[in-house]
Amino acid sequence: MLGCMTMGFLDVARTLSERLGVPVINPVFAALKAAESFAATGVRPSARAYPPPRKAIATAPV
Repeated sequence: MLGCMTMGFLDVARTLSERLGVPVINPVFAALKAAESFAATGVRPSARAYPPPRKAIATAPV
């Protein structure tokens, strides 16, 4: 896997894979496919781990 998102945008994964003879994963495509699969399967962030924000506390006028 390319360790830098910048390398992912340069689209060098295919070239590196051909030259090195090993699979190279583009992090841009991997992140996009993960997000697509989460949306398609209805996976949502945990309300317990990521609770909604509390109501804003009104402050006294100065």
